[in-house]
Amino acid sequence: MRTYTTDELSNKSTKWLKHHCIAKAKELRHARTWIQTCRNHDRRNYLIHGAYPVSNSPSADTTSTEPPSAGGDASTDTTSKNGGLEDIILNAISETMGDRVEDTMLNAVADTKKALEGSLETKTEELIHKVDERIRDLRKPIIITVGNKPVIDTGDKITHEKLNDVFECLYYRQKVMLVGHPGTGKSRLIADAWKGLAKTLDLDPVKSMQYIPCSAGLSEAQLLGKMDAHGKYHTGLAVDKFENGGMNLFDEADGFDPNVALVTHAMTDNQGYIALPNRTDDPMAFKHDHYYHSECANTWGDGMDFSYSGRMQQDGAKLDRFGDVQIFVDYDKNLERMLVGDYRDWASMLWDLRASIKKASLDRRYISTRRFADAHAWAKVGKDKPWFLDRITTSWTDEERGKVEIGAMKENYS
Repeated sequence: MRTYTTDELSNKSTKWLKHHCIAKAKELRHARTWIQTCRNHDRRNYLIHGAYPVSNSPSADTTSTEPPSAGGDASTDTTSKNGGLEDIILNAISETMGDRVEDTMLNAVADTKKALEGSLETKTEELIHKVDERIRDLRKPIIITVGNKPVIDTGDKITHEKLNDVFECLYYRQKVMLVGHPGTGKSRLIADAWKGLAKTLDLDPVKSMQYIPCSAGLSEAQLLGKMDAHGKYHTGLAVDKFENGGMNLFDEADGFDPNVALVTHAMTDNQGYIALPNRTDDPMAFKHDHYYHSECANTWGDGMDFSYSGRMQQDGAKLDRFGDVQIFVDYDKNLERMLVGDYRDWASMLWDLRASIKKASLDRRYISTRRFADAHAWAKVGKDKPWFLDRITTSWTDEERGKVEIGAMKENYS
């Protein structure tokens, strides 16, 4: 029979001690029911010395720690020393089931866990499906009509929730200013609204829109036109649509040199004309009835800050002309979720990163709507989420990555 030392048993688990105590008791034909309820100290003592715990001694009239004799008839020994019929029944059950009870329980727990996990997975998929259906119900196609004629019907097309607001400003006031963080879809919103509005004017939505990127280097001559060395006038970027009908889209309008921006004042009020000093044969351009003016910016014209260092403070008279047609364009989560398609967990990851950026006050870092389209493209070709997190934060400093806990996020979404 195997003998044990105290050191050998010091780190053994309860399961191991029970199993080996039962094996030893069976070999010595000792009672075993006490093994299930005693302390591990008593189990170790039994394996080392063969001694019962005092309270579980098989003799009803002695406190001896010596085990019963291994000889003699088993039933007679059990009946005489273990208290009669009760111990006979307990011993019989233990002999039949003792070795298998724990394994049976563990198997039952494992089966139950597996069944619960399967049920949870099914319920989760059902819930996601219901959420998808609910989102589709909430985001029904945007249909905009003029009179009885539908001019915009988005159908299954992905578009921003502010499309109707932008269209209304252009349709009723012929101007609009959109302000919001990078990548919220501002210029795209204006282009989508103009496509519908251009239909009502019998204009080609592409040819009738002039895109004008603004910066401190944009000059009056570029906007209003210039004369070359031969005395020939070349039309400025802003003149054609103002004079002949259409829309000018001034993008990054808070980057304008404020003095240059003054030339747009007459384009956005009721004055109705602008001066063209370089067009000497016809120095005045009069506003067409179907001229539309739009501007996009990241700030409200207050000038540069920690996030937008390339902005300039705009003239108050310019800003006043957009008082009733200013729209704040935020990130549209429904749009972002649709952009990632079936890769829902990628959207959750990017929203978590955006929230961490805000919490850490990293003013120069953004998770724009563009990243959700990027995520779909990379997920579709087999890249994983930790790889994408590394890619979109590759220009960040170690301190910035630490503040948003990129490492923990990569592990969480691995």
